Amino acid sequence: MPRIVLTAEWAAREVGRRARARRELLKLSQEDASYLAGVSVTWWSDFERGTRTRAELPQLLGAAHALGMDSGELLKGLLPDTVREPGQVHQTRPRPRQ
Repeated sequence: MPRIVLTAEWAAREVGRRARARRELLKLSQEDASYLAGVSVTWWSDFERGTRTRAELPQLLGAAHALGMDSGELLKGLLPDTVREPGQVHQTRPRPRQ
């Protein structure tokens, strides 16, 4: 089965798309959503546009809370390209000092 590589940029756009759709469904302004999430309006606007590729966990949890969503629902299906299948995991050992 071919492996699909998801980029941080794609993931950020997808999360932003989900957030905007949910905010509009709830009839919240960006100002109201950002207030409920505990972030600035600029942060929220960037978040919805998908330009925030390095959002911190507290911000993502706040965004999910503001949207009345579980954080898992907001992030479902988004895996970084470094995630491996369980059979691909191996233990790396540090090299011995010489």
